[in-house]
Amino acid sequence: MLEELSNRQSDQRKVQAHKRPGKLGNHGNLLEGMDLFLPKDSYRICGAKGGILLLLSTEKKGNHLLVKIGGELDLSTSPRFREKVEEELNYDPSIKHLVLDLQDTTFIDSSGLGVILGRFKRISAQGGKLLAVRVPSHLVKVFELSGLLRIMEICPTPEDAQKSLLGG
Repeated sequence: MLEELSNRQSDQRKVQAHKRPGKLGNHGNLLEGMDLFLPKDSYRICGAKGGILLLLSTEKKGNHLLVKIGGELDLSTSPRFREKVEEELNYDPSIKHLVLDLQDTTFIDSSGLGVILGRFKRISAQGGKLLAVRVPSHLVKVFELSGLLRIMEICPTPEDAQKSLLGG
């Protein structure tokens, strides 16, 4: 069963992630040694034994929402990801675009791809774009094979994504 720990703070705080217990197959120790700076709204989704499965943070920047994802976006975590992003989009109707920072994302399965596609459908219905930044090479391959690169732009940094959204 997943538990959610949430903090809503106006200042940034540093979160030291812990290793997830048990074996993780081919993608190594989840969140091992990872330091994340999680602005404003940060969420840790934990497994029943307390290991961190997913770290999320959201930050509004102009007319887009930046979502930082750390860990695995899979069958067990994608429903909470969807809920948190939808909560932010519902809270602030001025958000037009969605930018996913995947630098610390270790794994995405078909459930994770599906939840990303669902957010694209919502954003695009409002004339918005879906962008991803700091995407690890193993995830670029997943996006290529799934066809998501046809609907999602990949940028090297959040600043490059912001320039792209501004037409620059």
